[in-house]
Amino acid sequence: VGARELVLKGEDRMISRTELIGGEEVFLSMVADGHGGSAAAVHCHAHLFDYMLKAAAGDPGAQALRRAASTAFLRLHREMLAFDPPT
Repeated sequence: VGARELVLKGEDRMISRTELIGGEEVFLSMVADGHGGSAAAVHCHAHLFDYMLKAAAGDPGAQALRRAASTAFLRLHREMLAFDPPT
């Protein structure tokens, strides 16, 4: 299990890490482009993988991970709409 992070231009974020899900190694990677500011990219960087892991509920299957990603993105979207101002 390992991780790699990168911050570019003060706005963009990249993170990749390997997680054990249901006893299987799963590689996760994210690039967040902070158009016009860093708030959304920073928030996604801080929370996306944790939200995905919770939503996957220990199932490393492709369908479960797709559902988990969708659930995590929707949660992040709702949270970002609550930012003042929304980002």
